[in-house]
Amino acid sequence: TTFIGGTLSVWGVWKLLQSWVKWGLDTAEISLARRFLGRLAFTEYLVLSFLLLACLYLGTSSIYISYEGAKPEEAEFVVEVSADSNLFLEPQKITSYQRVAGKPFFFRTRSTKLTFNIAEPGGYVPLEKRFKPWSNIYLRVPADFTPKIFRIVRLIPSGMILQKLPKVGDETRHPYDLHITHHARTYILDDFRRQAVFVGAAENDVKMAVKKQDKEKFRQVLENHLINRGVPGDVRKNFITTWEFGPRFLATAEFRSGDRIDLELIQRGQGEPLLKKQIIVPADKTLQTIFLKESP
Repeated sequence: TTFIGGTLSVWGVWKLLQSWVKWGLDTAEISLARRFLGRLAFTEYLVLSFLLLACLYLGTSSIYISYEGAKPEEAEFVVEVSADSNLFLEPQKITSYQRVAGKPFFFRTRSTKLTFNIAEPGGYVPLEKRFKPWSNIYLRVPADFTPKIFRIVRLIPSGMILQKLPKVGDETRHPYDLHITHHARTYILDDFRRQAVFVGAAENDVKMAVKKQDKEKFRQVLENHLINRGVPGDVRKNFITTWEFGPRFLATAEFRSGDRIDLELIQRGQGEPLLKKQIIVPADKTLQTIFLKESP
């Protein structure tokens, strides 16, 4: 763009000057342009310039990303470009006012498999592209990326489990740890208390998915649970406040529909679990609520 645009600009100025000035005699008007262009040396310069532009065209590749297709609350994106788990470019930042980022590359000789990942705000499937010599990659962020569908599990202590767990902020000598096993890997939430716990993906992804949920709908789920257990109306509000105060987020591998999750609540120093439960991640829910009650 710079070379071709600059050349056309110079040519336009040259033609403008020609229109203002007459060169030569009235009887034999010969423009300076004709005398100059008629020289053999100019032909050599023209051919050389053409070859240089052809080399630049064939030897130039580029990566550019643009801000397009974002939701109103998504004002900024940070895209990481990596090759074989190593950064290929410094993280590219685009915003609603700085809408394009990227750079050209000159005289690359080999093809590279690149991975484009929206690091912030997250929640999108990484995109893979083959970066070939004399080619360009142009991506619209987030329009060209597929949003992830998270399967989040919300764990709510209830019944006798709730009574045995310490409150948030209370001192305790014998804390409870929640063990969550998924695909033969166990994640431990230490010092589990009377609070909601969200699991099912990386911590930032879980927080983002939970933020999008309808809070009133969540309260209604809690309300229905308490009604079914016969909890009086004046007490239900205290339970709901307890569950909503200071939620915990535990980073895990991403849950998929049909995954089996094993839960165990163990008090430190005790061998027998206070709770032992197995759940299956459903396909029809992005947020599943599980009430933890004491095992019989």
